[in-house]
Amino acid sequence: MKIKLQQAEETFGPDQAAASDLLIRIDREQIAVAIMESGHQLRALYEFSAGPEDLSAILAENPLLAYPYRSVRVSVATRKFTFIPEDAFSNDRVTEYSRFLQPEQASDLVFTSHRGFGIRNLAAVGTALQKSLQSCFPGASVTSQIDPFLAGIHRRAAGQESFWHFNAGNGCLEAALVRNGRLVFCNTFDTPGPDDLNYFLLLLLKEFPDAAKERVVVSGTLERGDPFFKRLKKYFRDIETADMAWVHRSETFSRLPVHHYFTLLNLAGCE
Repeated sequence: MKIKLQQAEETFGPDQAAASDLLIRIDREQIAVAIMESGHQLRALYEFSAGPEDLSAILAENPLLAYPYRSVRVSVATRKFTFIPEDAFSNDRVTEYSRFLQPEQASDLVFTSHRGFGIRNLAAVGTALQKSLQSCFPGASVTSQIDPFLAGIHRRAAGQESFWHFNAGNGCLEAALVRNGRLVFCNTFDTPGPDDLNYFLLLLLKEFPDAAKERVVVSGTLERGDPFFKRLKKYFRDIETADMAWVHRSETFSRLPVHHYFTLLNLAGCE
């Protein structure tokens, strides 16, 4: 385990924790953690080069994360998810829905509602990981990595705009197309290199041939000038960085590129 980033306000303590949410994003080889107080006030941010098996050690070495928080919300990287229309969802059909996922190991099913888009997301999270999370954070709400991505997108989609949103990080790309406030497409792709991104962009443009005209919003590790961004620029002209003005920051985080943590911070909006 290696600490990549550790920023926290010195005055933050247990009393503030009771009015704060602990947000955790677990990727393949990285864990990111944020603390957000009421009013979307960012109080702490951590990044670790670590896996789920390191959760106990992270807690032991960072006592601030063990405070009694108002809620603990965790997103887990998984490709095993599917969307179900809200008006077609029934608790009696969960077993039927799970057949779409075909998890490769013993898994627990987790649901997240996205009422703004009229869907629920059903995801499979490994049973061993779920037990570990509940041991470290009893009562934690667990979702897939696509859920905070959708929650963040809906902040903008509520304005009835049409746009693409691409979020990149840790060799993965999340992509969504929204038209007139309605979710048209959403999926994840493995993109360890720029050529992989190029391949998936061509697939998307083949499926949506007129979509190159749409505005593009980027977040995560997509930065102007890097090879991944240059591939996007080949096909799209109107590109902007995700607006994260809703996250309130003190001087401690003034230089932090908060759009890098788009999915982590938007866990605050997951139901």
